[in-house]
Amino acid sequence: MSGLAKLAEAVSQALTKERESCEAQVVGGNSSSADLWEDMPAVDSKTVARLAPVFKRHTGRPLDIRRIRPGGYDSVEEAVQHLVYGDDDSI
Repeated sequence: MSGLAKLAEAVSQALTKERESCEAQVVGGNSSSADLWEDMPAVDSKTVARLAPVFKRHTGRPLDIRRIRPGGYDSVEEAVQHLVYGDDDSI
């Protein structure tokens, strides 16, 4: 597995864990979270910023937070693609 692939996997796992943890804390398993998150991004920019140590562990330097899309991302996969592989023209 290449370095970028390892980073992508680590970022994906970290974002998924963060999202699941947040849902568990907010919803508490008592109801559906669908309505709660309806108008919010699947991955918010502050959550991504907390992943700087993951990038440092895999690349030797922290994530440049200027690369994070303001407002967040529609999915974990979109965040990984943008942050790891840089497929966005704004980079």
